[in-house]
Amino acid sequence: MAVAALDGTTSDQAKRRLTTLARANLIEHAAPGRYRLHDLLRAYAGELAAVDPPDDLRAARIRLLDHYLEIAPTAAPAERDNLARACAFAAGHGWEQHAIGIAAALGDRLQTEGDYVTALAVHRHAHEAAQRVGDLGAQIRAATALAEAHLSTGQWADFERRAREAYTLARRIGHRGEQAEALLRLSTAAALNGRFPAAFRFLDHALELLSHEEDRAKLAGALLQSGYLNGHQGRPSRAADDFERASRVAAPDDVGDALLGLGWALTQQGQWDTAATKFTRALDLFRGTGARSGEADALIGLGDLDRRQGRLTGANDRLQQAVELSHHIGNHGGEFRARTALGATYRAQGRPTEAAGSVRAALDMAHHAHDEIGVALAGIEMGRILVDQGRPEQAATLQRHALTFFRRLGNCPEEAEAACGLGDALHALGDMAGAHAAWAESLMAAIQTENRLAAATARERLSR
Repeated sequence: MAVAALDGTTSDQAKRRLTTLARANLIEHAAPGRYRLHDLLRAYAGELAAVDPPDDLRAARIRLLDHYLEIAPTAAPAERDNLARACAFAAGHGWEQHAIGIAAALGDRLQTEGDYVTALAVHRHAHEAAQRVGDLGAQIRAATALAEAHLSTGQWADFERRAREAYTLARRIGHRGEQAEALLRLSTAAALNGRFPAAFRFLDHALELLSHEEDRAKLAGALLQSGYLNGHQGRPSRAADDFERASRVAAPDDVGDALLGLGWALTQQGQWDTAATKFTRALDLFRGTGARSGEADALIGLGDLDRRQGRLTGANDRLQQAVELSHHIGNHGGEFRARTALGATYRAQGRPTEAAGSVRAALDMAHHAHDEIGVALAGIEMGRILVDQGRPEQAATLQRHALTFFRRLGNCPEEAEAACGLGDALHALGDMAGAHAAWAESLMAAIQTENRLAAATARERLSR
């Protein structure tokens, strides 16, 4: 326990001393195994500590930092604030290796469990400490961890900046595996900004570097990235192959990510029952490992399938859970997707006001993050809602914007969705020729991008 480490005594002795202090009302219980001081007593204790012999004070601080370094890998969430403070203190008072060590010991747990606030705090301290002592390996690890936290919280410019930093440092020390990982993050950054040719170039470079490595985890990451790029570029069959391969080489804790991607690709192909099986397995794995962001994404996938198959109450329940979970942990992308899908579910339930509110919240998130793809995606759904509300002119404006955007990106399955939405808006305006032209464009885009649901919808519209 921390008090024993600070006092240089045993755990039993520390407990007896704490009990004595508590009985004297000098400290009070805050929670099982935890105590707190009154503010005045804390100030007085600080004054007493300030006059301790410097060597004694330094030894006590080292014992306390050693304690936090030891417990960091398995510390309960209730201990996170103390670990973050210990990391900050170590980084700012000349114990850089303790700061680096605490951050490294917490490692992926903070990201996996969705504690992005603590992740950003401790890895910033570790990054500063690593810079101060010239530890390039630790700088790469901290920059990588910061990049992941920035991605999850929708801070995309910072995500790309940290990924570039990690790549530059990895090149400097000649570490191929770290270069490849940074390139995969740069590929993600390019894709998020609609730069798909650049995203594929980063991916190809990463795969070239990994051809000289035997790291299955990094290879699985490259296959996942390839799957998502292929899916977003209208090649769901190829994406499914990538995700299937990733599931075979991934570490046990990463299989859920591959199943999640596979469910998404199968949904695009209209293989809904098989997709549901993949999402359900992923959900079980994520819940088993405490991966809260993955849990939310699996709920979104299952909720979307429920909506597509008319199980609207189930869809609503799952998507509400996903919104609440994503919002609670601060996962920007998960909350955006969940709110957009929930809006579509409300629309299917005949609840246009709630549908508009959910999608408007998603649109606000996308605008705030300067997420052009998100603005276009939410705009498609908002356009559908506006048609239902009898406001087809506004709907046509949103669908035209989305259609222009996805045409510019090229070969995106969403182009078919926007074209169909535009056709519906024009039909509501009485422009039959314009509606049929838009639906015909939707059908062609859907066939090109293997978007089976959009193709079926466009054919139904054209048969009117």
